[in-house]
Formats: sequence, C-alpha cells, structure tokens
Amino acid sequence: INAEYMGRIPKWQQHNTKPSVFLAAARGPMTAREFASKQSAPPPPVSFGDVLRSCVLLGPAVLCGFLSHWQYRRGEWKKTLVSDRNTQLSLPPLNISLTSSADETVRLGHRRVVCEGEWGPPASELLLGPRTLDGRNGFHLISPFLLQNGEWLLVNRGWIPATFREAAARSELATPPGPASFVGVLVDYTVPTGRLVIPNNPEKEQWLHMHPEMMARARNLPTSPPPRIAELLFDPTGPQFPRARNLSEFATFPVSVERHREYSLTWLCLSFALSIMSIHVIVFVSALSPLSLSLSLSLSLSLSL
Repeated sequence: INAEYMGRIPKWQQHNTKPSVFLAAARGPMTAREFASKQSAPPPPVSFGDVLRSCVLLGPAVLCGFLSHWQYRRGEWKKTLVSDRNTQLSLPPLNISLTSSADETVRLGHRRVVCEGEWGPPASELLLGPRTLDGRNGFHLISPFLLQNGEWLLVNRGWIPATFREAAARSELATPPGPASFVGVLVDYTVPTGRLVIPNNPEKEQWLHMHPEMMARARNLPTSPPPRIAELLFDPTGPQFPRARNLSEFATFPVSVERHREYSLTWLCLSFALSIMSIHVIVFVSALSPLSLSLSLSLSLSLSL
C-alpha cells in the first residue's frame, strides 16, 4: 500500500478502510479492460450462513407482519359477531316455555326469550366466580328455573358482592315461590377447555366457569339434554342486587373491534421499521447479494405462515 496515501488518511479512519481501497488508490484508475472484466465476473455464491443470517435478521419483521394480519382478521371476525348478536338481540322476545328443541340453543343464541315456570329452591343456587364489578369482588348468582314444558334452565341472575357468599346472607335475595316469569337472554355458552383452564370443584362448591352438565349433576337435575343457560336483563326499578347486564352489554367484548385495529396497525408499523433496518444491515453492512436477500425472505415467510 502506498505509504504516502496512507499518510493522507486520518488515523481514526484508517482501521475502517478496507485494504482494497488502499490498493485501488495505489494503482490509480482502472483501465477499460479491468472494468469490463469486473462487470462480467459472476456473482459470489450464496452460502448457507448468509441465508441463515438474513433469516435471523428478517424473522422478527416477518413475525410482526403475521401478527398484524392476525389481529386484522380477528377484528373482522369480531365485527361480524357483534353484528349478528345485535341482529338477534333486536328481535322480539320469544316464549320458549312450551317448546323444546335440541337445535334451539344454537338458533336462539343471544335471543331475548320469555320464560314461564317456577324457580328452584334456594338450596340449589350456585355461585360462579369470583368475578369483579367496578373494582369490587363478588360472584354471579346462578339459579335453576323449571319451565312449563319440564325443561330446566340455569339462569344467571347477575352479580352480587362477596358479602352474600354464605347462603344465610342471601335470604333477602331469594326468589319467590310459586309460578314466575321473566324476560331474559338465551346464551350459547361454550365450555372452556385446555391445559391452562382451572377445572371446577363441585365437592368444594367452587365454580370458576359455566359447565351446564356438571352443574346439573351437582344439583340433581336432568343432564340429558343438559340445561340451557339464560341471563336476566337489568331492571332499573328492581333491587340493587343481583346486578344483571344491560341489553347492549351482550354485544360488547373486553377487546373491541377498534382495539384489534389499533393492535394491527401497531404490529404493521413495527414490521415496516424492522424490515427497513434488516434490509439495511443485510445489503449495506453484510454486503449480501440480492439472491441471498430473496432466498431469506422466502424462507422467513414460509416459516411464519
């Protein structure tokens, strides 16, 4: 390397300068033949390490893009679900006291219904929870209801504070004996499953989630078919507890459609930023060929999907 040329470069920059730059400066400008030979030279082969390194850099960007698409699809699904529930809830109440069908649970999901019959005894009540409302601990009060056609319902009467946990304290919340009727919402509930789901404990009267068949068995009710689930509607002129839900609350979810769109946009912005940084590192810092970049992109997309 030309020592005179090296002396013109600051010392703090000499360690960042590649030897090929020094050699090119020492030789002087390239001839036309040398330039043509460099242009016609084949590109360097793509090694497995180059592709693997590109996949590692592009993997987070592709993953964020996949999460953005998943949140968008989730929001569209929930938008359709909210629309279907609002349509069902807007229909006039249907009297189910004298009819029974195995397909009605699905067909009448989140449909207002009129129920006529008798409440079960106070000893058959169940406490679902714990559940919180406005920062207070409590439970949902579940009471069996016998329809005129002989079918049993499990009626969620609403939320009660934890002070009503003992049966003696719930005497003021007892249902009146004899014929009764109410307008509620028939709910198509799905029993949660999975390794992370904590099971109910009927022996200790611990009911963490609705399980119609298990609850009916614990209260000596018919289990074939299992009782359907209904919920009372909030009555502003009724007692303070149990506190039932308003009609509009049956079409709301903890994560709204707008929140899913916000999550989707956030993941999309992260994916775009990571893609720009990764491509910069791959092309300008690692000096990988466009073929290596395209192979790594294809492999990363196939692994994420």
